[in-house]
Amino acid sequence: MLAQADDESVSPPIFSNQVQISISSEEVVLDFYRAGPARGQIEKSPHMAFVQRIIMPPSAAAMFADVFAGLIKTAKSDTSNSPDTSL
Repeated sequence: MLAQADDESVSPPIFSNQVQISISSEEVVLDFYRAGPARGQIEKSPHMAFVQRIIMPPSAAAMFADVFAGLIKTAKSDTSNSPDTSL
């Protein structure tokens, strides 16, 4: 089914380095933020910018969490078995 999904994206991918998760019996809300200096204000205190919200039912969130955890586990095992190429 996913292989046949149309790409309806109208904007480029977003970057987020912070997430806030809210859970109720009806929905799971993921709010994504970018923390860092304001544009042109590198020397000042960092600020948070809201970038995206995802709302899903708990059943979909649970499935997403299981898939995501499996992907992270696989990625970690792949990187731990490869030679260190960092400088």
